[in-house]
Amino acid sequence: MPNASFYMDMLVHASQAIKANDPAALIVSGAPSSTKTNVPTIAVSDLVFLRQMFADPRFRANVDIVGVHPGGAANPPDTFWPDNPGPGPGWTNSREFYFRRVEDVRALMVQSGLGDMPMWVTEFGWATRNNTPGYGFGNQISFEKQAQYIVRAYQMARTNYAPWMTGMFLWQLNFAVPWRAQGNELHEQASYGVINDDWSPSPAYLALKTMPKD
Repeated sequence: MPNASFYMDMLVHASQAIKANDPAALIVSGAPSSTKTNVPTIAVSDLVFLRQMFADPRFRANVDIVGVHPGGAANPPDTFWPDNPGPGPGWTNSREFYFRRVEDVRALMVQSGLGDMPMWVTEFGWATRNNTPGYGFGNQISFEKQAQYIVRAYQMARTNYAPWMTGMFLWQLNFAVPWRAQGNELHEQASYGVINDDWSPSPAYLALKTMPKD
């Protein structure tokens, strides 16, 4: 079964090299994608991997911020399995399919004695219509829903997850443009973007632009 020990070796060396050159630099731990899969030839659960990272005494000494990478599938950001599942169809019956997976990671941080450390979402977003196998959930998301879900996720971080969630990075700005140039406007990476393939702003871009930020 894959484990975090090899990654921790790399993390420690990288952290020490970075801090040696810039002591004020912030070290964010690598964020495994949300999954409950535990198959040696495929993947290890993000919570299993994170638990191994947190149990390593070198983690606190070399990391400033815990990175997480939740997936939302087609589920609104407020929903969560099993008490408040998304509408479906599909991708609803596991906590790995929800933005609120960050709450499971936070609970694990507290259990591991890391409750004083902040968390950053290093990647999140909602796909729209696309043609990529494995990303069919995006076909349930309109551009308007994408905009609503992204803004709501930021609002949740500000209200529900303060003060421990201190950074969120949206995936992503304009991948639709290069994918159009390659002749595949419906690639899943294009569908996550908030700039359309002709450089015009999508509803998500406009919603983010007008979202209160103070």
